[in-house]
Amino acid sequence: MPVVFWLWLAGCAPKQVAEPEVTAPPGVLTILHTNDMHGHYLPEPAEWLDGRPALGGMVALDGEVDRLRADRSGAVLLLDGGDILTGTPLTDLQVRGAAGGAMLELMEAIGYDAWALGNHEFDKGLANLQKLASAAEIPVLSSNVRLADGASMALPGQEPSRIFEVNGIRVGVIGATTEGLGHLMRPADFAQLKLLDVVEAVKAEAAALEADTDLLVVLSHIGLEADRELAERVPELDLIVGGHSHTRMPQAEQVNGIWIVQAGSYTRLLGVVSLKVEGDGIASFGYELRELQPIPEGQPAPEGSADVAALVGATARRSTASTTR
Repeated sequence: MPVVFWLWLAGCAPKQVAEPEVTAPPGVLTILHTNDMHGHYLPEPAEWLDGRPALGGMVALDGEVDRLRADRSGAVLLLDGGDILTGTPLTDLQVRGAAGGAMLELMEAIGYDAWALGNHEFDKGLANLQKLASAAEIPVLSSNVRLADGASMALPGQEPSRIFEVNGIRVGVIGATTEGLGHLMRPADFAQLKLLDVVEAVKAEAAALEADTDLLVVLSHIGLEADRELAERVPELDLIVGGHSHTRMPQAEQVNGIWIVQAGSYTRLLGVVSLKVEGDGIASFGYELRELQPIPEGQPAPEGSADVAALVGATARRSTASTTR
């Protein structure tokens, strides 16, 4: 690979995502969400549509997120339900000292607020994931994955939950990871961990956050069926933003008064949850699952996404170079 390319690439830093001034009406909040991206940063076929047209990719996602941030006057949270790794050669690249670092670059450029710890994050080994989490500027959330002592977080910077304040609304976001993790990762790595019961872990976090929040959200990588069970057993929750089962949910589902959403897979769709929060709960709820239309070839990226487009181009070149050595 020519040295000049790597020098050019070093100058392609992700765009700085400015915090927009929040001017939305009081109590109004939008939660945007993806899940199970699996390293898919370019458009991918949408098998549920006639002709399987390509949808999505990080440039299309960035453009849609930017538009929504502007349309919703900055009162927006952007979350991902886990499994950012394994699926394309991109996730094999060593960036920031870890396989998967290129996905972090792209997610940070778009301005994600948090991501849930998915099982495929462990595919390159626990040591690699610990390096990846240490390099991340986006908090990784899981309330039920711990080190073997049962108390310490498994990863540097891992949090069981985090409170975000947006437009005066205190949103408690609790991470949850599939209980099938022991069957989905290397036995030697799993032996270093303790997996807590997901319902009990979420229930404990919900109790700890209740007094300090207006809205309780689980950012889940446990699958739709487990999300339904969680809603039945932890009635204090308001919303579950899901992942793991790759479920494309054009409509939100309500179980035990708790809304559940999930946005398919492979960065082709963006979930848009529109909320009005009053009196420590959801006063009104709206949901839309948007198909991300890719930028036609030869057409410039949306205004504000030029830096992400440059980063995607550089990432594609890195990925191609790694597979042709």
